[in-house]
Amino acid sequence: MIKKLSLLLFIVEAMLLASCAPFESYPQQQTSTTTTTSCPNGTQLGSDGMCR
Repeated sequence: MIKKLSLLLFIVEAMLLASCAPFESYPQQQTSTTTTTSCPNGTQLGSDGMCR
C-alpha cells in the first residue's frame, strides 16, 4: 500500500513539474497560393485579367 501511494505521489509530482516547464513550439508555416494565368499565342494579359 505504501509503495502504491509513493508511486502515485511521484506521478503527480512529475505531472506538476511537466506542467510548469515551457512547451517547445514549432514555427508555423504560412503558405500562400499564386495563380498564374496564361493567354493563347498572339494575345496579351490585360490589367483587368482578360486576354486581348
